[in-house]
Amino acid sequence: MAIGDLFIPGTHNSGSYSEELPPTILQRYTVTQDRSVLDQLISGARYLDIRPCIHDNEYWVCHGTFKMQPLDQILQDIKEFMKNTDEIVIVSFKEFPLGFYSVKDYIEFLTFISKELEAYRYKSTFVQKLTLGDFWSHGKRLILSYRGRINHDSHYLWARILQEWGNVRSIPELYAYINRAENRLLTINREHFLIDCLRAVMAEVTLDSSMIIADAAAYYFGQSRKSLREFGVEAGPLITGWYNDDHSGSANIVAVDFIDASGIVELAIRSNLMRAENPHRR
Repeated sequence: MAIGDLFIPGTHNSGSYSEELPPTILQRYTVTQDRSVLDQLISGARYLDIRPCIHDNEYWVCHGTFKMQPLDQILQDIKEFMKNTDEIVIVSFKEFPLGFYSVKDYIEFLTFISKELEAYRYKSTFVQKLTLGDFWSHGKRLILSYRGRINHDSHYLWARILQEWGNVRSIPELYAYINRAENRLLTINREHFLIDCLRAVMAEVTLDSSMIIADAAAYYFGQSRKSLREFGVEAGPLITGWYNDDHSGSANIVAVDFIDASGIVELAIRSNLMRAENPHRR
């Protein structure tokens, strides 16, 4: 099967993790995963959503403008997993919310990443129709994607991924957004629009400033219920159910918050087994 025909589970804002319980008030609105990147990969995530930033002249991963984890730790986790498995992993670098002010900043970052992950990186813009066997036979199993200020440079050869983000504020809005994102495939000519493009649906609820302020006030009085963790734990099983019932045949990459609360990995495995048995039923 081609990688573009697989159901690939992933994590949203993968570097914004913390294993602390209970979380601090800041972590309530910035933490999207409760396990390290290495543990996310071990749990079954095969797509990582990384938002690099520069803080005090060092690379970090940020959620918005808040620094979360040193980028070096994220890269070490990825390399550790690649070294000890034969798995294929997709890493998307995007947003660059802090410290990237010039083209030079981006070029230095791309050069740094290319050097750090050279041993595992598959260099191609066009990966959607490649099979798993293609990656294994080539000996390179890490797919890197980049969405930043400068355009794709042929020297770096970053994979193309269509990233769909709903920016929704509630569970019902998330349900409607996922339906729109998946049903859109029915009206697109895949041969022309997605011929060499992976597709990632970012399936999570996003808090806006008014929601954070209201919840922070309620948290002070011991009555809050709307942290990202609480939304993620509530939404995870629902997202799995929606994909199981309606979209198990159309999904490509689905990225969620708090992946262990979702069941999306188990669903992806079942869906891929069914797709392998019936390759024309999608």
